[in-house]
Amino acid sequence: MTDLFTQPSMRKNDHLSDAELDDFRARILAEIDRVACLPIGTFPAITDESRVRNIRHLNDALSRIHNGTYGLCRVTGQPISKERLRLVLHATITIDQRSVT
Repeated sequence: MTDLFTQPSMRKNDHLSDAELDDFRARILAEIDRVACLPIGTFPAITDESRVRNIRHLNDALSRIHNGTYGLCRVTGQPISKERLRLVLHATITIDQRSVT
């Protein structure tokens, strides 16, 4: 079984360096830990459903790092800005596409 938490990505993402991908991987893992430890009912309102959804999105981001598609828009294939990725670690579309949907 592949360990998505520690394995390097399978193909090169030219938009993000290996060091940047490692940093995003570490930040995503830290966010998973943070979300998993939030008490139910804290502000913003945390429910079991929202916790599971957030962790699923973050795990999906780890999978995209592994398969080389992290940071690429799922609609256009264009790079998502690093600033957006820093704010929304699990982002899958660019700001331009976000405004369209």
